[in-house]
Amino acid sequence: MLFREGILVVSDKLTLAYGSQIESIILYLVRNLSKEKEKRNPNVREFLNLIVYNCTSGSGRAALTVYEAMEQLEEINTIGVGGLASVGTFLLLGGKKRLAHANTQMKVSYPSQIQEEGERRISTQMLNIYREKTGQPKKPYWMSAIEAKSYGIIDSII
Repeated sequence: MLFREGILVVSDKLTLAYGSQIESIILYLVRNLSKEKEKRNPNVREFLNLIVYNCTSGSGRAALTVYEAMEQLEEINTIGVGGLASVGTFLLLGGKKRLAHANTQMKVSYPSQIQEEGERRISTQMLNIYREKTGQPKKPYWMSAIEAKSYGIIDSII
């Protein structure tokens, strides 16, 4: 029930089913916060802290779905914790404020060369978002939080 307090944790492998659950929670928050803002309190902020914790792999399709849901919130912070790879690192890009713990390790990786057309399109979309958010080409390597800040994946180290 942390999501009712504006905290949502994504951990482990982001499968399509898990991604749908995360997306549903975000959309629930967007809908309910918007209703509350209209009815009772115009000063209510749509706010969420999305903690990405040891998320090392998953579906590009699920990651894009969650990312697009995140874009609907006025204010969302993403916080990287532990080891993040591919999908986990990608989700950090969705935050308006992108943070990571000092000992967080992140991997940026290229999509597999063997892909169906649909997966290739998803990979291209993800690469374009990386370039847009970081201003850098996507490089396949592990990086520290300090390197991720220099690269443009995160804004601050906490």
